[in-house]
Formats: sequence, structure tokens, C-alpha cells
Amino acid sequence: MHKFWSTQPDPRLREGPPLDDGYIEALKPREEIHQEPYPLPEDFEWSTLDIDDPEEASHCSSRYDTVSESFNQIKELHDFLS
Repeated sequence: MHKFWSTQPDPRLREGPPLDDGYIEALKPREEIHQEPYPLPEDFEWSTLDIDDPEEASHCSSRYDTVSESFNQIKELHDFLS
């Protein structure tokens, strides 16, 4: 196996999925969830998208496609190097 990939926190080939699947945190009632946005680093800002607005939904969809394509390229490279 390539030296780089052996340092990564992903499952190795034929190891199978992690056994401890589930929520990162237990489910909480809505009133116990942080209501204000967390602070972001300088030069970043929060934005709210209306997914019922076709233009905004299209923007989200194109971003999803970009991230998904990037992930697939990384996965293909990982598979090639393994």
C-alpha cells in the first residue's frame, strides 16, 4: 500500500465499515440546539439558502456536483494507488 494512504483515517481495503455506526451526538429537542450561528474565521460568512427557490436550488445542485466530482476523482486516485 502506498505510504501516504497508510497514514489516512479511512478503512483499508477489505477491512469493512466501522462497527460503531450511529449519530455523533444523541438527538436533542430543538430548544436545546444552538440557535445562533457559530463564529467563522475572518473572511468567511454564513449564508441562508432557500431550497424552494429554483435559482438557489440550482446553485446548491451545481456545488454538490462539483464536490461530488472532486470526491470521485480522489476516490479513483486512491483506488489506483492502492
